[in-house]
Amino acid sequence: MTGKRDIKQVATTGGMPSSHSTAVSSLATYIVTNKGSHHMEVAHAIILSMVVMYDAQGIRRHTGEIAQLVNDL
Repeated sequence: MTGKRDIKQVATTGGMPSSHSTAVSSLATYIVTNKGSHHMEVAHAIILSMVVMYDAQGIRRHTGEIAQLVNDL
């Protein structure tokens, strides 16, 4: 935001759930790139990615609903 490099950002988590979604997407991409698309590991990685991203979407939705309720108070 300031235009300066902040080396501390290298050690931060990135925030849940976005960092989790990024990690499983990277894993699936890595496996497809190295194994090809016709391996069982690819199917496992894609299913894992779908589960994690679905859960992350649900967490974001519930967090937004709770934030709205708190703001209404």
